[in-house]
Amino acid sequence: MTESLLPPSDVSRSIQELMATRRTIGAFLPESHGLKEALLEAVEVARWAPNHRRTEPWLFVDLGPETIEKVLTLNDQILTASKGAEFAATKRKQWAEIPGWLVVGCKIADNPEIAEEDYAACACAIQNFTLSLWSRGIASKWSTGEITKQAEFAKTCGLDPENHRIVGLIWYGFPAKVPTGSRQRTVDQILTRLP
Repeated sequence: MTESLLPPSDVSRSIQELMATRRTIGAFLPESHGLKEALLEAVEVARWAPNHRRTEPWLFVDLGPETIEKVLTLNDQILTASKGAEFAATKRKQWAEIPGWLVVGCKIADNPEIAEEDYAACACAIQNFTLSLWSRGIASKWSTGEITKQAEFAKTCGLDPENHRIVGLIWYGFPAKVPTGSRQRTVDQILTRLP
């Protein structure tokens, strides 16, 4: 008998099913019980992402309430300047309700080829992370919005912007609603077979 390589989970699905059903979800229930345990398991799985030169360039930063408050204030400043105080206040209210916050950074390599490979490895790590969460019924949203491009955001999250690139801000929690999904292009439209 072959032992399953999938981690134990309340949600019994194949890896193909997980990949096909995972959606970007930004609306979460306030429930946070079990999220920290799921975070540890998901980071463990994330670190096994493909990494060509074994540089393991990823850094995961779990934001606590004090840091989240600083991020909310920074985002207020950015949005008030670009879209007005009312818009900023609406975003603050939405963001303040997000139960889990994780920032993924990538060490910046001096060699441009390695830097590109490292960024791709970090993207793969995020995919592993979100699939691991989804195997437990926990939704996520990978954001690369304006705030993630700010040096002050990196510093607030404990990363040196001279040496680390933000790959994403990952929000996670139990989904308020799971949208249906589809893809516009079929396999026949994206797969070319050469003789």
